[in-house]
Amino acid sequence: MTLVWSPDYAPVDGDFDNVSLLLKGEGTNGSTTILDSSSNNLSVTAVDNAQISTAVNTPFGTGDGVLAFDGSGDYIYSYSNSDFQFGLGDFTIELWARFSTISDQLLFDTIQVGGNGSRLSGFAWVLRSTGNLNIFSSDSFLGATATTLTANEWYHLVICRNNSVCNYFINGVKDATQLAFAKNVTDNNFLCGRVGNNTTYFVNGYISNLRITKGVARYTENFDVPTAPFPIYSPTTRA
Repeated sequence: MTLVWSPDYAPVDGDFDNVSLLLKGEGTNGSTTILDSSSNNLSVTAVDNAQISTAVNTPFGTGDGVLAFDGSGDYIYSYSNSDFQFGLGDFTIELWARFSTISDQLLFDTIQVGGNGSRLSGFAWVLRSTGNLNIFSSDSFLGATATTLTANEWYHLVICRNNSVCNYFINGVKDATQLAFAKNVTDNNFLCGRVGNNTTYFVNGYISNLRITKGVARYTENFDVPTAPFPIYSPTTRA
């Protein structure tokens, strides 16, 4: 008997219609074609040596590919899309990350390369050289996590705004840090791997299954970390 995969039995995401961007990182080793698996199918550009690597297993123990950054000039971006404008609403940004070194590294930024860097209408999410996570907004670092990260370990990292309060989750556990964050986010860009307006904060390591969800606070309490890549179907569109 031959078993045939059918999307009728594929996992679904009840909030898939709200997903702004979904970068699984899967693909051919060395490829610079970064696919957006959200329904937006956005164009994502890889710069310098940012690429897919199958040399490191995914967080799920498979060799399907992850996004690789060498810490010197690598980043990816997608510009000018309203789905990155969170306004005053809820949002969830999450990814798996494995850092080769612990240093200042940029996970998410809303400002375009060449911008003024003020982030008066946006923000950045960064790893600090201390191993803590921070939001950077209005030229200030806000709300460093109590938890510190170490090199060469996969982490599921989440920043989630729920009713103007941001919570961090690390491997499914809510960090002690809570941050009042009522900023009206009107920037419409996505950048991962470097600070938008200068050549610093390059990621040195690997990222998998980066998902941005607009208008939804997916996590409010501790949760079981997913053991498989994020779904690419909603209950209404699976077919």
